[in-house]
Amino acid sequence: MTWRSKSWQRKRIKSNIQLCKSFHKVVKLFKPDICFVQVASEAGRSMAALCKILSIPIVLAEHSSPEALGLVEGGKKKDYLLLKFVYSQCAYVTCVSQNLTDTLISYYPKLKPKTIYNGIQPVSIYTKSEKRYRVDNMINIVIVGGFYNMTVKGYQYLLPAVKEMIKKGYHIVLHICGGGTYKEYYENLAEKLDIMQQCLFYGQCQREKVYEIVSQMDFFVSASLFESGGMAAQEAMLLGKPVLATRSGGVSSLIREETGIIVEAGNIESLADGMIKMIKIYKKFDTEKIKKYAEDNFLIDNITKKYMKIFERILQ
Repeated sequence: MTWRSKSWQRKRIKSNIQLCKSFHKVVKLFKPDICFVQVASEAGRSMAALCKILSIPIVLAEHSSPEALGLVEGGKKKDYLLLKFVYSQCAYVTCVSQNLTDTLISYYPKLKPKTIYNGIQPVSIYTKSEKRYRVDNMINIVIVGGFYNMTVKGYQYLLPAVKEMIKKGYHIVLHICGGGTYKEYYENLAEKLDIMQQCLFYGQCQREKVYEIVSQMDFFVSASLFESGGMAAQEAMLLGKPVLATRSGGVSSLIREETGIIVEAGNIESLADGMIKMIKIYKKFDTEKIKKYAEDNFLIDNITKKYMKIFERILQ
């Protein structure tokens, strides 16, 4: 059974008050055995205190990056200690990438998190139509990443890298799936770089459309500066596409030798060289091996089964 609560408020105090009221109602209606929480630095802070009072065990799925958690250089000690308290109250902690797992252990040696990837939808969610997104006689590259942050997805390096490749005579088209506040800014940047003809901005897309676009591409690129995981890269691999990823933590830790290549983050030359290398070798990747890797590790059904085993173990 599901009970949904509109508990989000712009102001944190109001949001926490509403969250407490909602949780009180949930406890009254459902008498939950386990509380499944997302992200220690957000919902985790309130739920750790509430569940401690009510003696309800917590399973916490961490999918915020170390940078967003405030654990990297420049982070505040109070945030570190608050996270430590939240994690200490959990019966089980999972992370969406091995990189995130290793990072948390480096900061909290007593913590024993386990890596359970974000679950992704199977290929069957979309039906192939006659819509053609490929551009003929071109290398078709795709990135899936929203424009909700000015810098994190690395577009400020990717677009100039595309410009460099075009200067060198490569016939490429970059397909961009994602909407958000800064989309217009990067469309203007593409105009200034005189590469708008080679950049197709689709805006915010439904998952089914993303799958259909990616399925027609030659390879996928992730240019992020940092990530906790990498669902878009996981989906690309599920569709059999090799991935060029920057060394951004979560995404790069998903890539294997048989599924893609990794280049340095935050560097125009590295991205351009990486895409040139991928153009030369992408046809050598075994599509079926890439799909099998993604199916075994990322499919939502397999991820759900892992969590159900955790819940059952805690209840026992």
